[in-house]
Amino acid sequence: MGRDGLTVTVGATPQAKANGQPSLANELRLLRSSLLYADHVSLVAPSAAWMGDFRPLRGVDADDPWSTVTALPAETLRRLGVEDVTPRDFRRAMRKLGARPVDDPERMENERQWNDAIPALKRQADEVFDSAESVELDMALEAGSVTMVSYGTRFEDPLERQIGWFRDRLSEALADPGSHLLLDDVTTEFMRCPRTG
Repeated sequence: MGRDGLTVTVGATPQAKANGQPSLANELRLLRSSLLYADHVSLVAPSAAWMGDFRPLRGVDADDPWSTVTALPAETLRRLGVEDVTPRDFRRAMRKLGARPVDDPERMENERQWNDAIPALKRQADEVFDSAESVELDMALEAGSVTMVSYGTRFEDPLERQIGWFRDRLSEALADPGSHLLLDDVTTEFMRCPRTG
């Protein structure tokens, strides 16, 4: 991987709390253990990777959807269901709507829809990111000793594709002589099972 010192790749299977929100307990347990002796940790954890795309929703302003929604990253827009058009075309359309008179019927209808949706989106994002687990993970990422491996995976991907992505990233780490692998129990069993299809 081109890094000095010991690199550990942590693999954790997605798990949920009783309330349905993603749990990062396994990810954090493995990260803490790895950081005791590793110089760098690469985290392969779909739940943690996907959560990053929801983080920008915390800054969306229901009173000004035109500027705040158009400023969202492409992956976050996809989480909101913007798939029939490119993020660039979506932003352009939103800016055009926002420039119309405030009593324009189409603008009013779009504004109503966003005003209805934004509080629920913010509430969901706050529930996830105000957790102690999320704060601890953010601190590890910001310190620079942990890297999130998230390229090539999307929350909307079919389950089979998500599973394939997860296995491929862990197989790459296994084949890398410069990295050591640390997995939770579920992921260990998953990697022991032969690939099908």
